[in-house]
Amino acid sequence: MSSLELILSLEKNTLIEQPKVVYLPLSKNIEKVFNLSIPNGIPIEFKGITSKFGERIHPISGNLRFHHGIDLRAVEGTPTYAPADGFVKYSAMSNTGYGYLVIISHNWGFETRFAHMLNKDVVRVGQRVKKGDLIGYTGNTGYSTGPHLHYEVRFLDHTLDPLNFMSFENIFHDERKVPWRAITEAMSEY
Repeated sequence: MSSLELILSLEKNTLIEQPKVVYLPLSKNIEKVFNLSIPNGIPIEFKGITSKFGERIHPISGNLRFHHGIDLRAVEGTPTYAPADGFVKYSAMSNTGYGYLVIISHNWGFETRFAHMLNKDVVRVGQRVKKGDLIGYTGNTGYSTGPHLHYEVRFLDHTLDPLNFMSFENIFHDERKVPWRAITEAMSEY
């Protein structure tokens, strides 16, 4: 089994905290591919964070719930950009609290979600997007108390703290739930 097949066949419960930080020297080619294919950066003009990743009191229900992303402060209509190359998996009004939702599938099992967006068909399911492409506009749809962008980063369907992905230089140190060594080794084979 190749390293890539091994990565993609991981069981859902196999994500574990890595016991130590391992620094891997990346070739310029691998670094460029990582920068384009792994979500990184801030998808909108940064104005602040209104709600962090983790346990919180839900602003509408009043119940303690896990917040699977971060809420980025924005005025309605703020342009939202793809944080990495990928394909649009979903772009429609969801039947959950997300409101208008855009989901992008990226390489290596990563996925990003953008919720409460304006209901404008900027991207379509199956469309290829590149890092920096416009994918929509912030809004106030779904269970929302005001305009903002709810932003999630997932790896093999496990939610990760998007704050760890805000700076490409810090991803590999800050995010310990991703098997970076295995991904790097698999990428080196190609």
